[in-house]
Amino acid sequence: MTPHDVQKLQELEEKYEAFFPKLEELIISFAQVEAAYDDYRALRAFYGSEDWFHFRTQETEGLKAGILSEDQLYEIICEHNDLLGRLLRFSSTMYRHL
Repeated sequence: MTPHDVQKLQELEEKYEAFFPKLEELIISFAQVEAAYDDYRALRAFYGSEDWFHFRTQETEGLKAGILSEDQLYEIICEHNDLLGRLLRFSSTMYRHL
């Protein structure tokens, strides 16, 4: 092997060692989000529903009720939508480089 070949091989090994753990973490995280996705769907359906408006008129002192604020659920919906856009764009890139 030439010195150039050795250098290239080592650089690619380093890229593998850097990328593979991230891929494994993503697979695990994706499975966790996928398993909990019904929770998001329930929260999305609740936001702006009759129940949401009804609960907002009730006394919640002493209760954990952050989901009744306009911001908390709105933020998770926005984060979800932003992530979905990123995933769609990135999945296209991934498919082009199979």
